[in-house]
Amino acid sequence: MLSSNKFTSFLVAAGLVAAASLGRAQNQNLYIPQIADGGSWQTTLVITNTSSVAAPIGPISFYQEISPGVGQPNWNLLFEEGALPTSVPAASTILLHTLGTAVITATGWGSITAGPGIQAYAIFEQRITGRQNQDGTGLAVPAASRFLVPFDQTLGSIVGLAIANVTSSPETINIAVRTTNGSVAQASIPVGGFAHFNFPLNTPLSAAVPSQLSPITSAASGQSGLIEIYASSASLAVLTLRFNVTAAFTAAPVYPEAGPPIIGTSTGSPTAPFSSLYVSGTWTLSSTAGSPVIQITPNGDGTYKAGVYELQPFVLAEFPSGTLSGQTLTFNTISANSVIGTPPVTTTSGSLTLTVNDFDQVGSPVTGTMTVGTTSGTITATSTYEP
Repeated sequence: MLSSNKFTSFLVAAGLVAAASLGRAQNQNLYIPQIADGGSWQTTLVITNTSSVAAPIGPISFYQEISPGVGQPNWNLLFEEGALPTSVPAASTILLHTLGTAVITATGWGSITAGPGIQAYAIFEQRITGRQNQDGTGLAVPAASRFLVPFDQTLGSIVGLAIANVTSSPETINIAVRTTNGSVAQASIPVGGFAHFNFPLNTPLSAAVPSQLSPITSAASGQSGLIEIYASSASLAVLTLRFNVTAAFTAAPVYPEAGPPIIGTSTGSPTAPFSSLYVSGTWTLSSTAGSPVIQITPNGDGTYKAGVYELQPFVLAEFPSGTLSGQTLTFNTISANSVIGTPPVTTTSGSLTLTVNDFDQVGSPVTGTMTVGTTSGTITATSTYEP
């Protein structure tokens, strides 16, 4: 049996072990999706301990953007306060100011590991000679697989997005936009581990905007609506800033979400979403000049007919019976009287698959493949429809 003193010591030790385990279990990772230092920019990190006891923090890590979609860990970001803190006193706030003295602006993102009582945000200050300094703030956020970002680029305003991949694994980031006038656009961009990129949503494109995102910036230019950013895992941190015509700016809220994306999914009936669907692009299946157009119509029995035409029109292929599953139309047989080539030749083999982003959206992206005889092609196009 333990003596009284030993039993007291045992309780104290057990309590310390339990408290340490609880602290480890409750640690959180917070991410600052955008840090800008140098040029006209300075970033201040504001870290607050909302609890009644001192809270350890750390590590605090920074990752620099080398180029859009490429990040580098161990960014040696310097602060006016010197060394980074390892704890925050109870009911206290500490501020960390980047130097902001470099001629060229460096951008990236940061992460903070800390206990549950720690909250943080960033202050972005832009200093331009001849006008008052401008400030905006952005909260540190947890990582998520999906973010919803309201935006407003009307009346000359410009919205900028900053996106960080907070893991070491490469990721494909998908972005969709639905404007208030109902138009939808989508794009995807592969990024590396610890990657970061920030870009304006307006056009024309600049070096700051990856070319893969041109459908997004084109659709959002001068518009308002909702942006959706999503990946296959909880690996993203997102921030948005809105600049008005005077160049004053503010951060707007972003909403971390889970679950499947909500922009770009079809709202049409899965059995008869259209009376005629037209797919047009820049691809060419045969040696005949011009760009083919695919017309798809319901047969009335739950199947669909597809005809592939040149602009003349010249029939390239007819697929008499296709099935619809979700957003994908699949045609596995071809009509015997289909023709292709110059001069026309009869062929009896072929297949067609089309995945339509949104049956109810004019200009919706369409992807697919088609084979007619021995000729095949990849389809990247847009659709128009007749309800």
